[in-house]
Amino acid sequence: MRALLKASLYFAIAAVLTVVYALCHVVGLYLKSHYQGLTPLWPAAGIGLALLWCYGLRWWPVIVLGDILGSHYLGRSWAAGAADSLSQIVEALLAVGLLRSFSVDASFKRSRDVLLFVLLGCVPAALVGGVLGALGLYLNGLIPREAVLLQSGNWALGDAMGMLVVAPFIAHWRRLPFTSTHAFMEWTLYMLLILAAVAGISRLPDDVESSFYFLLLPLAVLAAARSGAAGASSAAALMALCVLTFNLNDAQDPFLAMMRIVFVGASAFTGYLVAAAFAERHAADAALGAEQDRALVTLQAIGEGVITTHADGKVSFMNSVAEKLTGWRSADAAGRSVEQVFPLSPAAGEQEAEHTVRHALMHGASSEVLSRRLMRDRKGVLRPVEGTITLARGRDGDVLGGVVVFRDVSEAEQLRERLVREATHDSLTGLRNRAAFDRHLRDLTTGSERRAQYALLYLDLDQFKLINDTRGHEIGDRLLVELTKRLRALVHKPDIIARLGGDEFGVLVIDANEQMVLLLAEELRRAVLDYRFKERELTFSVGVSLGVTFFSPGERSADVLSRADIACYIAKGGGRNAIHVYRSDDVSMLQHHSDLARVTQLETAMNEGRFKLFGQRIVRLDDAQRDRHFYEVLLRLYEDDKIVPPGVFLPAAARYGLASLIDHWVLDRSFKFLAGKSGHGIRLSINLDARTLDNPDFYRQVLEHKARHGVAAESVVFEVTENVALEHLTRGVTS
Repeated sequence: MRALLKASLYFAIAAVLTVVYALCHVVGLYLKSHYQGLTPLWPAAGIGLALLWCYGLRWWPVIVLGDILGSHYLGRSWAAGAADSLSQIVEALLAVGLLRSFSVDASFKRSRDVLLFVLLGCVPAALVGGVLGALGLYLNGLIPREAVLLQSGNWALGDAMGMLVVAPFIAHWRRLPFTSTHAFMEWTLYMLLILAAVAGISRLPDDVESSFYFLLLPLAVLAAARSGAAGASSAAALMALCVLTFNLNDAQDPFLAMMRIVFVGASAFTGYLVAAAFAERHAADAALGAEQDRALVTLQAIGEGVITTHADGKVSFMNSVAEKLTGWRSADAAGRSVEQVFPLSPAAGEQEAEHTVRHALMHGASSEVLSRRLMRDRKGVLRPVEGTITLARGRDGDVLGGVVVFRDVSEAEQLRERLVREATHDSLTGLRNRAAFDRHLRDLTTGSERRAQYALLYLDLDQFKLINDTRGHEIGDRLLVELTKRLRALVHKPDIIARLGGDEFGVLVIDANEQMVLLLAEELRRAVLDYRFKERELTFSVGVSLGVTFFSPGERSADVLSRADIACYIAKGGGRNAIHVYRSDDVSMLQHHSDLARVTQLETAMNEGRFKLFGQRIVRLDDAQRDRHFYEVLLRLYEDDKIVPPGVFLPAAARYGLASLIDHWVLDRSFKFLAGKSGHGIRLSINLDARTLDNPDFYRQVLEHKARHGVAAESVVFEVTENVALEHLTRGVTS
């Protein structure tokens, strides 16, 4: 029902607009008949452009039907009416397309919009419409061939004038453009003045009347300046109505007729430009006013003091923060010298020879940093301040004044000291943190003293994680704090001790004599071993593993730290609570590097598919016929077309966490093999690492393999060594 009502409303409005359009078609022909073949203004062209531009393309039928009806009313054929409608619709669509492509605003608030409207919306479209219209007349036998060019020009002139005068009027008056009664009454007054002027000019003798029409231009400009685009378009429409229709006898003179047309067009264009210029000026003034208001609010809202001065150093403005810091009210400080309101002295408190702000004003520095100074407020209290001084300059480069932005840095200085310490020290133990330690290590390795000898001790507490997990982090933190005091007492300047991680510490020995370094390492180890931490009725003790490496300037700090870490790892792996010194020819160190290389090779082999599975039959001693297809799965590695036995690579895989990954690879391949041999009664025995079995997700993962491949549970047996079973006896029995 709603759609039907909307459609009915559309057709009703379209019918009314079509009639109006057809009447305007007739009016245009009427004017043409009095202007010796010239078309001074074609209102229908302006209506068509306004409809499509402002109200949408759905009103195109009004243009087509209006032209056909207007032509038929004047006795032309339907074909001639169709040709007219074609030229008008193409003209309107072209104009709208160009205007929308360049985002021309119909409100004419910018000079750009006025210029583009004339150059894109009126001239090109009118020329195209004129050519099409003249060709239509020629094809329908209404004009001879030699008159096509002249008729094209006349048609284009009328359409351009119609679009220039009528389209803006409709665009600006589609809704009431005035928001106040005063503005509406002012516009009415200007329109009455134009009418009165036209009436007065029309009473002049016929031979001088046309010469005085140009006196209407100031009134049109005044209406545009005071009432905006709506005033300009209404003044243009009113003058077009009066100038083009009054005393039509003068229009018989081609020169006077053209003068009238030029005057109307020039008046309209001038009025639009004036309205746009004033609109831009109002917009700029409003933006400037808003910017000034925002600037004032910003100055009052920011948390720093702001003082502005004139070029002579007299204070002109102070925000509320500046008032609070200096003790001066802005009204009282205005006109006083900046030295009186904002007295400064160096940090020591003595008076400066020349005030910093005055120096900037006198010597013309564009911007100057106000480094830490002591400011004496109005009550005589000194407070540390810092900020900037910026000069304001005019377009000619002359200094207009200065802007001082400053802040009280009393709290900032205290905060800076605290932040510097927090950035370089551990918050729990008070030792240097990892970042500070790395920086010191980097300074030592990049030093210029090539003969210097340094040492790095890497400490890792043993069994600390057990205390943390069983008694909580609060107890662990207290233990670290107390233990750190013992360690710090053993490390003397210039040596450096730092906390590198949760339970890891580092010591840098500057003058590294090997005997003294090992003695220090033993003292640290003994201090940790002898320490007892009491919590109520419980007593806790921890051990420490130490890795030691020596280095000189020119080495990479990362390499030095890595060597100490490796040495600590070997000390921990050798039974904990031990000291290990990194030496390049150390057997355990070589084994560690070999294991690391082997781990890398294993990862590459797995990615390249160089692991292979073999089956070794398991035969029962009591009955060889039972379990004839029972096999143990054997894992082998191919390297350089040779088989590498598992004893070579599995220990390294177990130490570095690759055993579980390899076990899952074996499980996946074994289940796939069984899936392809279903019905043959094959059973497989698979050896697994203890960490694989100990994984809580192992049971679920096996069930997923079983379900995915459709393998019976009795087809798979898992093997584990006796020592692993004994270590996990409780879980093994429960499972």
